[in-house]
Amino acid sequence: MRGGDWGLRNLECFLSRRAIKERKEKMTVRCMLRYICSVLMGVTGFVFSGWAQEVTLTLRSHLNFPGSFHTDVWGYVDPNTGREFALLGDASSSGGLTIIEVTNPDQPVPVAAVNTVPGFDVKAWSHYAYTVNGGSSGLGGIVDIADPTNPQVVGSFPSSHNIFISPGGYMFLEFLGLRIFDLNPDPTQPTLIWSGGNEGHDATVRGSRLYDFHGSVGTRIYDITTINNPQLLGSITDPTISYHHSGDVTADHRYLFICDELASGNQADISVWDIADPTNPQRVDDFTDPNAIVHNLYIVQNFAFVSYYTAGLRVFDVSDPTHITLVAEYDTSPLSGEV
Repeated sequence: MRGGDWGLRNLECFLSRRAIKERKEKMTVRCMLRYICSVLMGVTGFVFSGWAQEVTLTLRSHLNFPGSFHTDVWGYVDPNTGREFALLGDASSSGGLTIIEVTNPDQPVPVAAVNTVPGFDVKAWSHYAYTVNGGSSGLGGIVDIADPTNPQVVGSFPSSHNIFISPGGYMFLEFLGLRIFDLNPDPTQPTLIWSGGNEGHDATVRGSRLYDFHGSVGTRIYDITTINNPQLLGSITDPTISYHHSGDVTADHRYLFICDELASGNQADISVWDIADPTNPQRVDDFTDPNAIVHNLYIVQNFAFVSYYTAGLRVFDVSDPTHITLVAEYDTSPLSGEV
């Protein structure tokens, strides 16, 4: 997360820059909620006020973009200037990567576009953006964004469905299987250092723990103290979870949240697990909406920010993970139901 990166698939947020004086890792997390990108051909900006008791989402701006399949957006903070940018990915044939300056949330400005790299998923590390096509074949793209107004394609790597990049410069690719690449020797030529599994969907890394959301197989928890030799600590397989899509963990690593993208009807969209003992995870709470499909979830302090396909952005108070509470929402989609 050098320079600053964070986001939500379908709905991405960036918070005010008040944490720029913090360590880069904390800046990245607290800079999370300034902007939200909807899947509906546009970017919608919000300001979130909720660190105290009252929780408010305030619409600040909206941009429309050409293209038909905006699938991801991530954040990048220029370490030299403090300016904030949204990296918008589009997976349509005319898509790629669009860079939007969002330093002023009331006046977002598109500054550059690259249509020679895929745009299904986008992450940033150091002054590079990494993109993939969402499939199990082909190539992902590496874009130098040291000057966000003049991005340069500088490399490629085997593509995947999703990307996660840890602060230490390790890139985790999901599907097919889970692969770990080291970006440190040369960020333009990622080095494969480990691979495992045969399915996979998304990965989240917090400290020395890797949470592998491995689709229909389940969720796996690894110790990655030795990055090229992950040690399996435990796994979650629950017959009521159809598809382990993505998730996040509380700051104390005690509670793991799992999103079930294929949940239907009264199946839980989000399940919460006590993983104090990763060899014996215990389910402690869940949230169900029979009229919408959940996608991604990120935890920042005492809040979980969750994107839904047809229900938009939802914010949960997770200060007590055994009793999560919906405290704010904004519907970005004209559609409804589990579509």
